[in-house]
Formats: sequence, C-alpha cells, structure tokens
Amino acid sequence: MVLWLQVTRDRHHYPTHAQYEMSRLLRRFFIRHAGMDIQPDQPVNACPCDLILVVNDGKEFKAHRNVLSEASPFFDKLLNCDMKENKEGVVRLEMFTDAQMADVLQFLYNGDVQIATREDAENLFAAGDYLLLSKLKSFAAEFLAKALSTLNCLSTFHIANMYFCEELICSTRKFILSNFTAVSATEDFMNLTSQEVEEWIASDEIVISAEEEVFKIILRWINYNRSERHVEFGKLFRHVRLNFIARDFLLNDVETNDLVTESKECFNRVTVALTRLDDAFRCLAPRPESRPRKSLEISGIAMTGKAEFCTFFYVPEKDQFFRLHKRDRPKSLPKHAHVISYRGKLFLVTEDIISTQVYHPSFNRWCPAPWTKFGTQLKLIPGLQILKEVLVVGNEVCFVVEEFGEDFTWLWRFNLDLNSVIAPTHPLDKKSVCAVAWGKHVYIIGGCKDAEVLRQCSRFDTMENKWQEVSDLPSARCRALGVSTKEKIYIAGGLDVGWDALFSCQVYNVSSNAWSSIGNLNCCGVKSIVVCNELLYVVSSSMFPYIQFLYLKIECYDSEKDKWMVKKNIRCNADVAMKGKASSFSFFKGNFDKLKPVRETSLDFTSDDTGSMFTKHFYDWDLILENY
Repeated sequence: MVLWLQVTRDRHHYPTHAQYEMSRLLRRFFIRHAGMDIQPDQPVNACPCDLILVVNDGKEFKAHRNVLSEASPFFDKLLNCDMKENKEGVVRLEMFTDAQMADVLQFLYNGDVQIATREDAENLFAAGDYLLLSKLKSFAAEFLAKALSTLNCLSTFHIANMYFCEELICSTRKFILSNFTAVSATEDFMNLTSQEVEEWIASDEIVISAEEEVFKIILRWINYNRSERHVEFGKLFRHVRLNFIARDFLLNDVETNDLVTESKECFNRVTVALTRLDDAFRCLAPRPESRPRKSLEISGIAMTGKAEFCTFFYVPEKDQFFRLHKRDRPKSLPKHAHVISYRGKLFLVTEDIISTQVYHPSFNRWCPAPWTKFGTQLKLIPGLQILKEVLVVGNEVCFVVEEFGEDFTWLWRFNLDLNSVIAPTHPLDKKSVCAVAWGKHVYIIGGCKDAEVLRQCSRFDTMENKWQEVSDLPSARCRALGVSTKEKIYIAGGLDVGWDALFSCQVYNVSSNAWSSIGNLNCCGVKSIVVCNELLYVVSSSMFPYIQFLYLKIECYDSEKDKWMVKKNIRCNADVAMKGKASSFSFFKGNFDKLKPVRETSLDFTSDDTGSMFTKHFYDWDLILENY
C-alpha cells in the first residue's frame, strides 16, 4: 500500500488552516501508532526510516537520522560517531515511556508539542534536558510556571534546580517568596531538610506580615518531627530578626519557649534584643540583624526644612508626606542641613557639625551623634569654611568642606567604630564640586576654579588614602547633585560654563570608566537626587514669582521611556525650603506606624498644632500652576 500524503511544517503550504491542522494530527497519529516515516516536505513513502528508538516497555519508534541529528545535539553526537547505536541503527532510551517518546518525536518533527497536564510537562522537561532540547525544556518550563500553586511550587523548584533551568528557578522562587506564609504550611515544606528551611528563612525577600511568623514557622517545622529536629533549632533561630519582633511577643512567646530556654546562645540573643528595645540611645555599631525583611519595610525620601527644625519623610508608594519628631532647637538657624542614612538611622548634619543629631526610628526621637559624645570635639569648620556634602563610605562619615572665597575643597572623615577623626592631608584646588560615594571611593565630579567651570573628575580611595583621575565629564558642570547605585553614578542639575541652570542628567559607569546621558529633567533647582526602591528620584524647588511660596517637585526616572515623570507637584510655605541634601531611608513598618501624615493644606507650617509643611491659604492650585 502506498500513501501519497504530503506533510510539511510550513502552514503556508496549505490552502486552509483546517488542512494544516489535519496534517499535524495525521503526523502525530503516524508517529504514535504506526511508526510511519515522516520527513518534512517529502511524501511519507519517499524517504524510509533509518533509525529505531526503543523505549522502556520495548515499544519501537521509527525515525530519520537526519531529522533527529539536526534537531538534537544529543542525537547529532550519538549518530555521528563510531558507536554501536550508529552502526546498528537502534537507540535504546529505556528511561522514556512510549507517551514521552511520541511527544518528543512530535516536537522534533513539528517544532511544537501539546502539553495537557503538569505530569506531561515534568516528563517533557526531563526528556528535553536529557536530549539537550532547550526549546522543549522552555515549553515545559512555561507550562509549569503557569501551573504553580502553593501545593506544588516546592516540588517544581526542586525539578528546576535538578535540571538547571534558570528561568523556571527564578519564576518559582519568586512565587514561593511572595506566598511564603502559605507555602510554609504545606506538607512539602514540612518535608524539607533543615538546610533548605534555613535558606528560605534567611532570605530578605520572603513576604510575611510580621517577623513573628518566622519564629512560628520554625516551631511548626521542628514539631513536625520534634525528636529528630529539635537539635536544629539553634541554627534556624539565628535567622529570626528579633529586633523587629514586638516586645510583648518576645517576652511572652519567645523568651519563655522551652527550645529557647534550653539554649544559652538563643536565650542570650533574646535578652540582648529586649535590652536594645528598651534603650533608644545605644548600639550604633553594625549588627547582623539591623534591617527588617523587605516586605516589612516602607521606603521613602527623608528631607528637612529650615523652619521649626522639622524633618519630613515622603513615601512614593503612598504619595504622601509624613512628619518625624521635632529636633532640638539649634543655637542658630542653619543654612544647610544634610540628611544621610546609616546603620538604620538618620543623621542630620548642619555646619555646626558637633551638634549633629541622629534619628532613632524605633522611638521616633533624636539624640546627639556619636562624635558629640565621649569628649570628642569634631571641629571641621574652623574660620570661614562651608559644609557642602556629607557621605557614608564603609564605617566612615565623610564631610566635604569648602573654604569661603577660595578654590579649595577638603575631605574630612570620622570613623564611627573607632570614634576618631581622620584629617585631610591636602585639599583639592577647586570648589562647587559634586561628591558621591561608591564602594571604598569618594568621587569628586566637575566643579569650578578661577570662575571656570570644569569637566575634571577624580576619586579618593579611603582604604589606601590616595587620589586617582577618572574620565572627565562630557561637558563642564559645577554644583551638580549625585547618587550611586549598582556600579553607576547619576548626576543632575548644577550650572554649565555660562552659569546657566542645567536640566541634563549624566551617568558614570564605574566598571567601564565612561560617561553617558539620560533624559532631561522637567525643572531646574535640583536640591537632591536619591535612589528609593531601586528607582531614581530628584527633589527640586523654585520660588513663585512675586509671592513667598515654594514650588516643590519630586520627579521619578522611567528607564524604559528614558523620561523623568513628575511624581509630586505642590506649593508650600517658603520657610520649608529644603536646605541641603535629602536621603533615601527605610522604616520598619512597626516604626513607620508611629509617624503622623502631613496635611498638604489647612494648617500653616509654623503652627504649634500637628502641623503641615504647606500653606494655610486655599487657592486653586491647578489654575495657579497653569499661569506660571
């Protein structure tokens, strides 16, 4: 019997879609049930099969060497070498079932495959890995990713790791982290090894409603087989971030637990945590659990105004300002107030550096900075010197200081661990620079000398105490603001050679030592540039014509569109004028709840009431902004 059936992969060879689908169904039927020799673009009887594939139940499938060799590196190597499979024309694949092989052949000949169940996807995933069919693995991985649930995600994660599928590993891991509380209650989680449990609970990425959940998850896993698992408690307990557990829960549930009391190390950790919670003014030294999980953080931008000694916290995800506790009244009104974030606290540094205050989010209060204690007298600004920038590099706080009327810039440093001052050896012979910290370096970008705006850039190695030149700016710029993230330094604002305000932004790649440009800002008057939630923000302000109000803008950079988008656009009392640098900061949600939101209208900023940083006058803001 001769079959004159023409079968091809190209749907354009068929007059209608129905004929194309019929061809595909016939092809699959021949492969699964008859072992027919089907070669693309050839009549099925014109090119006989020259290879037999034998699966685990002894069933044979006929195929073509050239088709399999072309589609699979596994078959290409096997059938083009001096091995018995090549000589005999028989390949035994006893790890495959007949259903698996039928689907694999369908994929090899058609270029696609229909997956009906999760079990089919797992089988094809294994087959694709064995036969080096990356596209087949991708098809199966896509199906498994779409079929994820709290009940099967851990087994899928195991399969993805077993077959080194990075795409499926990432998607499954993200699902587990996002649904960690529910996943941790499943039977699969109870059957994990202690090492696997430890890897999950050590992650910053697990999404939980409170740190107390981690402690409960550990207890549940231990109690699933307490006789064997109780010895693992200490190793797991060290990943509970006790500083972010409510004091009552620590006292009533953790400190009294028998697994905790039986371990001196565990009990001591609880005691130390309770001590820290009871003391607002200690422990500036770094500690392993100084940050909460990301799901328990609220990130925003901390900035300060000159009136009423207030510091504000803008939360982009809520698009709202919050007010921190008032600071102690300084002896004189500062011209500049720089906010920096370090070791989970905010430092507010003015030109009177020895009066610097530190904000403790756990208690929503301020206290003196460490260099004001223990008899330390940090006199960084003798005579007519101006504090221009404050940076954090490792365990040091760096102060960039200019001499008034002179083209000199000094770099002073204070080591927080040693409580000691490191004086500069010599100044830079320019001023109005942009200073940015990255790694162990302080980058000094642009500036001016003898009224000439410069392109020159350099960096200071705080470990080796030496300067090094880096690539110059594409164009001269002074008084710019900068921030670093992911081996890149972003600068914005400042003045050009004609002393005109700049709207342009530039990026320095630390690895390649090269500059590039990104989209322009919407307005000038840049006061600070920060990175918050991995997004770039610029805070700028300008005065309204003829009236004493500030026009405050917060812009966010959209990297996909290469465009700055206005996130916040408000009028406020001129007394709120930002004085100095803002900083990104992350609050533990338990501490953030203590802050009061700022009303954007109603009360005058200088009121003794709960206060607003905005005006008490009620205008049609949209109309006013359109006119200006």
